[in-house]
Amino acid sequence: LLRLMAIARFDDVAVEAEMGTAGVVLTYVLEPTHPIRVIRFRGDLGLPEKQLRSAVTERFSASPPLSRLREIADLLEAIQRDHGFRKATVRPVTEVSHNPDQTTLTFEVAAGPQTRVLSAEISGAPDGNAELVRSKLRLQPGAPFDRLAIDAAVARYLAELRAASFLEARVEIDPKYSESQEQVDVTVRVTRG
Repeated sequence: LLRLMAIARFDDVAVEAEMGTAGVVLTYVLEPTHPIRVIRFRGDLGLPEKQLRSAVTERFSASPPLSRLREIADLLEAIQRDHGFRKATVRPVTEVSHNPDQTTLTFEVAAGPQTRVLSAEISGAPDGNAELVRSKLRLQPGAPFDRLAIDAAVARYLAELRAASFLEARVEIDPKYSESQEQVDVTVRVTRG
């Protein structure tokens, strides 16, 4: 059994034993490995397919094990939520083919609507210019609420403040989502220090 498992060509190896006329008859039941050769995405992706594929291959490789399908789907859902698709669902579907043994992995994605900024309240804006902060952070009403893009905008804004000698500057973002998760009221607290 150990030798059969060590050659990595089988997902499962089992032995069945029964009494025969000449003694014990052993039957080895081998389930061949079906490596994933193709990864597909279909449905309402929300994000570019290239970005979804990259996330899968960076974390799980180009041929991830079938035992991690739920983890991969959870990762894809988390990425969608980070980009404002709060109701996204991802369902893995596998299609096994033989000769050669391989699997096509398809993710059925339903991104749903992207959350939009309803309002952005700015407190502590330098020189009282809340509109400038809204613009730098891309928090205009109606704009998509992509948390990763906003975090990057916050980092750029902080770099500007620190370059202007405000070394203790802080920017805090506090989103409050509507019940439908399709809109968000954002409170931004700026402390220049």
